[in-house]
Amino acid sequence: MKKLTVQLKNCFGIRKLCHEFDFSQRRSVLIYAPNGVMKSSFAKTFECISRGEQPSDRIFLNNQSECHVLWDNEPITPGKIFVSNAAQDFPDAEARITTLLATKELKDKYDAIYRTLDDAKGKFLKRLKEVSKSSDCELELVQTFSVTNKDNLFDCLCAIQEKIVNQKNVFRFKYNNIFDKKGNVRKFLVKHKDLIEDYFNRYSELLSQSSFFHRGSQGEAFGTYQANQLIDAVRGDEFFSANHRIILSADQEITSRAQLEDVVQCEIKKILADGKIRKAFESIDKALGGNAELRAFKSELGRDQSIIPNLLDYEGFKEQVWCGYLKEIQTDVDELCTLYKAKRDDLKELLDKARQENETWQYIIGVYKERFHVPFDVEIENQEDVVLKENAATLRFLYEDDCGNLGSPDKDLLLKVLSQGERRAFYILQLLFELEARKKRQQETLIVFDDIADSFDYKNKYAIVEYIQELNNEASSLFYQIILTHNFDLYRTLDSRLSLGENVLMTIRKKGEITFEPGKYRKDFFRKRLVDDLKSKKDPKAFVCVIPFIRNIIEYAQGSKTEAYTTLTHCLHIPSGTRHVTIDDITPIIANTILLPQGWKMDNEGQLVQDVIKDVARQIVSEPNVDEISLENKIVLSICIRILTEEYLLNTCQIDRSNISRNQTSELIARFKKKHPTELPTIKVLNRVNLMTPENIHVNTFMYEPLIDMSVEHLVDLYKSVIQLSACPRETTGEPSDEP
Repeated sequence: MKKLTVQLKNCFGIRKLCHEFDFSQRRSVLIYAPNGVMKSSFAKTFECISRGEQPSDRIFLNNQSECHVLWDNEPITPGKIFVSNAAQDFPDAEARITTLLATKELKDKYDAIYRTLDDAKGKFLKRLKEVSKSSDCELELVQTFSVTNKDNLFDCLCAIQEKIVNQKNVFRFKYNNIFDKKGNVRKFLVKHKDLIEDYFNRYSELLSQSSFFHRGSQGEAFGTYQANQLIDAVRGDEFFSANHRIILSADQEITSRAQLEDVVQCEIKKILADGKIRKAFESIDKALGGNAELRAFKSELGRDQSIIPNLLDYEGFKEQVWCGYLKEIQTDVDELCTLYKAKRDDLKELLDKARQENETWQYIIGVYKERFHVPFDVEIENQEDVVLKENAATLRFLYEDDCGNLGSPDKDLLLKVLSQGERRAFYILQLLFELEARKKRQQETLIVFDDIADSFDYKNKYAIVEYIQELNNEASSLFYQIILTHNFDLYRTLDSRLSLGENVLMTIRKKGEITFEPGKYRKDFFRKRLVDDLKSKKDPKAFVCVIPFIRNIIEYAQGSKTEAYTTLTHCLHIPSGTRHVTIDDITPIIANTILLPQGWKMDNEGQLVQDVIKDVARQIVSEPNVDEISLENKIVLSICIRILTEEYLLNTCQIDRSNISRNQTSELIARFKKKHPTELPTIKVLNRVNLMTPENIHVNTFMYEPLIDMSVEHLVDLYKSVIQLSACPRETTGEPSDEP
């Protein structure tokens, strides 16, 4: 006994769904669900369960969600579920993804850690850029502090945490004004080292002579920068208001911030007024004046000459500057380092487990290449993990262009240029590996496929159909499948390949409640449903529905100029003149085309065909519960809606139909909109007629697929709206008419 009992209430937009799926005879259930009915909601619910989470409602905010999923009357365990969701397995172009080869469980954990670290790093770099104004904080910081080529931002920050704590100077200039990316400042300093040394020597001499500033024998200094920091520390006068005082080495007592500023400015002026220091600066300034690329550097020196003495040790000064910037965001540094250290061990453990799966991946790549057709080749390569710098198996892509040139493009770039179907084929790799890994573990699994082949071209669509068929047919398989699709062609193909019998279902949604009906239209709809019903029951619905199909067959076989084709066309449109087609007129055409028994005829001979169409449509609309799935209902309503629309436009609105050779309904609507552009309520209804009712219903399956997806409630509502147009007198708005 293998029964899956699902009871959902207010889960991701599903108000109510209660159903028992039976896997005792067949391992798969195929569900056709029109777009927007329940597929993604159903899949999301199972995905939550697979993560060990209770699905939380996101639509019905005032109602509590309930989710009960039982496997043979026992709550299903998360490990028993695997969801393949086309939308989620196919990230958008901006998504940050990794190519680590691992089971979905490992890769999800790995990617989650990466996202956490990446998000934290992004916020940190934003703060650092605000302080440093650097054009590329991460690259320049790593270049400054890395010891090996494997060191990354996290490694560098962790290594200099103590330096940051002990950093005394904080700098306010824009980083690239002193440390430019082209290296022009460095070249200048090397070329004019003697000028910098002259300035440095005189500056040090003046500091040693100052009664306020100081430079010690070990190079330690109390200069202009330190003095400005002292002023900042007592800004606001709270320090002096508390009766604190500053006693200088010259026994001068400072009692206010203003007095301190005066002392500092006086000492600075003494230094800058010195003839030798001024001459040294002028020499530097003159040398800079001839180089347009060093304007930003020159401007910074003009604002603060105290930078100059530090330039003799350019690399050491660069480290001080970075530590100064980082000092200002010390808390952010500590938090990022703590997070990295906590996640580092987890990443190492995941990488170790992923390495053990390499052999399985080699097999999967072979299966993938054999089955799927994409304009790139996939290989496994050992690449360094970008955070830990350890070897990990990753995917490598080889792309061949139209000229036969083979290259290995960046993965993100490749994903941007591939079509949607080709990109989905790439993500099928993860699915194949996950299922293969579960086979090896002998892990019984319920697989939920959510439009797995959506956007595939036909070669790849049938490749995944073949794979699903193999999973279904494996006698020893531990897999059970729920296959959800809104693609009618895939629905019919899977039904044909899998032979699922009663396990083929169609979804009905009424007032938010989801129910399932036995799957219809799995074989040829025209022959198996319409023709057989016409033969055996003389069913009026079937009679109306075959008209566009017979017309289509005659068009293929005899052309559109024949009398039979014209007669059937007059059944579907309001003909010009006074001719009206009766049942007797088209009975021989239908009987001869589909080889009905000799003497076959409908019971309502002599009745006008369009009256029959209207009668059948009224019967459908009057049913207390209109069959949501019935394609016959939707075809009849669509035909009738177009006939009623034409009657309204030709008779009530007097729209001219001259020179219309095809698409009569659409052309009449276009002429009404041009003649009466301000009658917006009427135009709104007519637009719905154009959008919701197909102009042609062909023997070809694809031409009636849109009607299967269409809600019968919407067609009923549109039918009533068109009836209402004819019932209500038109309110003209006085707009100019194009008729004489």
